[in-house]
Amino acid sequence: RLAVAKWIAADAAERGAGDSPEPVIDPATGEPIPRAIIVDDEEFIREIICRKLDGSGFECDSAPNAEEGLAKISQNDYDCVLSDIHMPGMDGLELLERIRGVLEDVDVIVITAYEDMPTAIRAMKAKVKKPGRPMKPMKIS
Repeated sequence: RLAVAKWIAADAAERGAGDSPEPVIDPATGEPIPRAIIVDDEEFIREIICRKLDGSGFECDSAPNAEEGLAKISQNDYDCVLSDIHMPGMDGLELLERIRGVLEDVDVIVITAYEDMPTAIRAMKAKVKKPGRPMKPMKIS
């Protein structure tokens, strides 16, 4: 995690994002706490994923749409972006394309409740490194 934090700091300095907040340090380990942002138009989904990530040692932020998510991403350093694909306005794949235009190495996970081949092809063209297979619904406790 320390190497990731150093890379993020160097990348932010290179991008001129000097106003980004300093990474939060875990007092128990002395290492930066990984940061994630959840971009989804459904509040319940944002809340449940953030709650699960918070409980797993992440600092979690959220945005109700891709436009707000992109604004937060441009002002903060996240280790991971998790975005729904189907949202009003800018969709998750356009968000991914815009992120990739600036931050090639940030991990971006796209999720959807829909399965269709054109979306999968768009995701691959937007540089999804390892497109996933549809998963069975999961229970988040």
